[in-house]
Amino acid sequence: MTWEISGWRPDWQPSTAALLAQHRERLRSLRGHRIDATWLVWINDLDEWFADLPVVFQIGEEQLEICNQKFDDMSITWNTIDVDVTPIAWVDWSLTWRRDAHPALSGAVGQTIRDVHVSEHLFTTSRVHPPDPLQQHDTAAWLLGGLVLDSTTDTCTSSTLSTRTAYPTCHPSPGQATR
Repeated sequence: MTWEISGWRPDWQPSTAALLAQHRERLRSLRGHRIDATWLVWINDLDEWFADLPVVFQIGEEQLEICNQKFDDMSITWNTIDVDVTPIAWVDWSLTWRRDAHPALSGAVGQTIRDVHVSEHLFTTSRVHPPDPLQQHDTAAWLLGGLVLDSTTDTCTSSTLSTRTAYPTCHPSPGQATR
């Protein structure tokens, strides 16, 4: 797969430890800052998100650029992408950067980041044929899953946005209904 995104040079990290070794302090520095804008690569012909390219968050003076590939590779880059330049990918579709395009992302704009987490998921494989009743050939590993931005809003004590799924969850303040 090839792409041309102005200024972007992905830095794929295959594990949580490698990602945090490189970005822990800078991610922590996002606490207390507001999400000002978000950007996605949009497929103009289909009017939908092209999820194979970075998600960009404008947070104060920082531009956080996140992209996932395969099961557990994640790239975090900072202040490299020019969203005014049309992205090019290996597809025939017309692509463009679109601001606050996804409902989960537009809902995050204006929120203050309370905390940042890296998520992982347990990936397990089992031998199916021939059957292994004692499960002696099962293997499992924790894989890097995504980056989670916890934020506060007027109606939520914590709103979680995961870059892997781009769907937020809202944990209401006591006495408030989830919306």
